[in-house]
Formats: sequence, structure tokens, C-alpha cells
Amino acid sequence: MSGEMVESFSIEIDRKTAKAVMDAIQMLGEHISAGVPVPPVDEEFNGMVGAFYETLRRKVASVN
Repeated sequence: MSGEMVESFSIEIDRKTAKAVMDAIQMLGEHISAGVPVPPVDEEFNGMVGAFYETLRRKVASVN
């Protein structure tokens, strides 16, 4: 990315969703490192992380 102009943006997120996203990233990383499947998560956790991902996806798409 040397010399490439990088555009920044921000997304507001509530603390509960931020914690869920952090937990998801940590869980995924640990399970990948250990070579084991990621366990199922509850519907609320899945919904929060999924909604954040969709917001992030739309924001990134609108920047390009």
C-alpha cells in the first residue's frame, strides 16, 4: 500500500455489539490457530455480529 491514498471512515457501535465483535474475532482466531471448528453461537450474538458486519460491508462498499 506504499504511496496509496487511504480513506478513513468511522462507524458508531454500541458497547454490547463491540464486545460481541471482539469476542467473535478472538474466538475465530483461537479456533483457526488450534485447527478446531468454531462452536455454534446463540441467536443474539449472531444477530449483533451479523448486523455489524452488514454495516461495515455497506460502508466499505460506499467508499470504493
